[in-house]
Formats: sequence, structure tokens, C-alpha cells
Amino acid sequence: MPQAPTYLQEEFEDDSVALKIIENNYEVGKGFVIRPKTAGYRGTDLENRALDYLWLEWDFSFEGC
Repeated sequence: MPQAPTYLQEEFEDDSVALKIIENNYEVGKGFVIRPKTAGYRGTDLENRALDYLWLEWDFSFEGC
């Protein structure tokens, strides 16, 4: 069930758009757990919004900062 705020739904359209934005610096593991490829990596504002979208809209989870 989609739960992301409207502004994130409008910005990212669907999960493939958000996943494309994070693909260089993050990996998606089993169970849709997203982890940074480099320990301690802090995402850009755009990557962080994409992560918020995936987490809220599609029940991805996030490990690490």
C-alpha cells in the first residue's frame, strides 16, 4: 500500500526511478535491504529523498550510515 507523501510520489514516479538514483552508491540485498556500498557514506539530498520514497512507498529497509 503506497504511503509516501505526495511530493515524493510526484518526484519519483515509481521504484525504478528511485532505484536508478541510488544505484551508484547503494546496493539492494535480500529482503529489499538497502546498504551503502562504502561504509559511512552519506547520501546526497536527492539520494536521501529516493531512499525515503523507497522506504515509505515500497517497504524497503535501510542498513548503515
